[in-house]
Amino acid sequence: MVPTLAEIADSIQRAGVLFCTVVTRSHLKYAWVLRQALRRHHPEEPFCILVLDAPADDPLPESAAFDVPILPLQDLRSQKIVDMTIYYSAYELCGNIKPYFLLHLFERTSARKIVYLDSDLFITGPLWTAIATLDTHDATAAPHTLSSLPEDGREPSDLTIAANGAYNTGFMGFRRTPEVLSLLEWMAERVHRRGFNAFSQGMFCEQRFFNLGVTFLKERFQPITLETYNVGYWNLHERVITKHAGAYFANEQRVTFFHMSGFDPDVRDRLSLYDERYDLTTHPQAAILRDLADDYRSLFANVPFASHAGYGFDVYDGIRLSPEVRRRYHRTGVLRRSVTLEEALAAARQQMEAGHPDEAARLYANILQQAPRSIETIHGYGIAAERLGDCTLARRLFHHLLALAPDHAEAASRLAALEQDGGNATSA
Repeated sequence: MVPTLAEIADSIQRAGVLFCTVVTRSHLKYAWVLRQALRRHHPEEPFCILVLDAPADDPLPESAAFDVPILPLQDLRSQKIVDMTIYYSAYELCGNIKPYFLLHLFERTSARKIVYLDSDLFITGPLWTAIATLDTHDATAAPHTLSSLPEDGREPSDLTIAANGAYNTGFMGFRRTPEVLSLLEWMAERVHRRGFNAFSQGMFCEQRFFNLGVTFLKERFQPITLETYNVGYWNLHERVITKHAGAYFANEQRVTFFHMSGFDPDVRDRLSLYDERYDLTTHPQAAILRDLADDYRSLFANVPFASHAGYGFDVYDGIRLSPEVRRRYHRTGVLRRSVTLEEALAAARQQMEAGHPDEAARLYANILQQAPRSIETIHGYGIAAERLGDCTLARRLFHHLLALAPDHAEAASRLAALEQDGGNATSA
């Protein structure tokens, strides 16, 4: 029987620390692997999991494989979170829900410290340094890198790290203080609407706000700059990985955790899908990194349940949430499904047949913004412009159409008539 938070209250009280993670149901296997690796080094410290898209009316069958609390998103339910499930993708929601989840855990448990771990961390050593840091400071995290990346035109680059934020929110530790609760509330308020994965708009989910927010804590924030924390593809240029007696070391220091961001157990030639610099044949540390990948991959072979496909918030109220639908809801608060090109064209044709060229022209103009090379759209828009007497627009549209489809006979005929009549034709 999977325990509840209330049922592990004594364990939380004794340990003083609570580990936690967030996953979608499709990535629950990562949470299981994280749990097994963490148990080796912290067998007594409690752990819990938030599953974003667990079904509201049915317990997860996968939960039988766990001995820790599995919380559904319904436990945190609010209108803000409902909105976030509609306009954020799975990746964005996993990040942006973190401050809400941490506030929930501080409210519902007696934990003096909470350490958040992304589900794709490979724990290879105890996290006592992080736990001890929270004895004297309110918050901790680890930087992506301690030195500049190569300037070779490949990713990741220093610019990417700067855009992501110096500190990685895949690992965060917090101590229960009024200042921390205020920070988490501030983050929750900001990520509610400004947490898209959109560098061009200055956003990168919760990580951008965490990196700003910890500066508000001043000396209460203490980063962990050990080379043994947050070892990932972004800092292998500065860390020599070795293995002795089954343990991994970075620059001869025992690694606490690797961040396996972008690792796919089914892809054997890459440590991360996001790394453009090396693969596991060309990397200077290829042999040891293949061992690391194989060791981490082997843990997935023991997952005692089948992977779940799909994401529970891809559909809401019968409407498929495409990126366009999500962004429209974020912008307008109105939820309606996307219209296909065929449906939009059919609506425009219907307006023309009903004798409403003005409405047809409006629809064709909208379609053209999304499908600028659609022959039928340009053709229909040109005819609508003709009927409205806007021959300048009609000529421009038919010129554009013939540039895309030189053999379009009707467009050529209409354009010839327009030019012959000096722009006064209003052919039906």
